[in-house]
Amino acid sequence: MTSISFSILLKAVEERTLKKLFWGFLTLASTVLLCLHLWIMISGYIAYDSVTNIISMRRGHWTFLL
Repeated sequence: MTSISFSILLKAVEERTLKKLFWGFLTLASTVLLCLHLWIMISGYIAYDSVTNIISMRRGHWTFLL
């Protein structure tokens, strides 16, 4: 009786741990993709001229993907 309830409890803990790992990995992956997307958008539209020290908006370029 005790071993049956222990195995059920162990299975529940394993399932909960797997769910936490899955959602943790999914959250991490989506956060990385979101940060990458924001970095692409910002670096594509904001230009900094080191000679005149002017920050300007420009048309986005996707050259690093080539």
